[in-house]
Amino acid sequence: MNTYDPGNTLDAISCDELGRIRVRRRGVVGGNRPLCASGFHGAKNCSQQLAEYFFLWATFEDYAVGKIKQLHSDGSQKTGGGLVRDGVVHSIVDAHLPKNRAGFAQHVIVDLADGSEVTLHRGQRVWGGWCPIGLPERNGPAFSAYDEIVDWTGPNGEVAFGLSEYGQIRNVY
Repeated sequence: MNTYDPGNTLDAISCDELGRIRVRRRGVVGGNRPLCASGFHGAKNCSQQLAEYFFLWATFEDYAVGKIKQLHSDGSQKTGGGLVRDGVVHSIVDAHLPKNRAGFAQHVIVDLADGSEVTLHRGQRVWGGWCPIGLPERNGPAFSAYDEIVDWTGPNGEVAFGLSEYGQIRNVY
């Protein structure tokens, strides 16, 4: 299996390896230790696999919500995530995103596996910015992502700050 090392070329791993767990020995103080890691790596052009997505993580005093909704190139939409309360994960099976004129979610309505729903209302943006994803420059469609930190209000008036990210392929070139 290939491993990713920041010093390697962009061909260090293939797109189909992104979700795999890597084990590699790395030198650390006190000797070599196994390093296990998983996740996405944004230096490759693998971001083209999703046409669009919305990600949200918000931590309230009594619970936390983490979810992603993806639009795939075949037109299918998939949602995953959970609401964690009292040490129990309640699976999120879908999410709905009423948007404002600029395309930012005004509400996030999450459908839980038990049939209930939780609605989070958007508050004020504390910070927002474009994130570098993909190749430094390209001709043709390019993937872009915008992150923001926003305060969200839950169904009982509780307020939390959360990170949300909007990603999409920009096709005009």
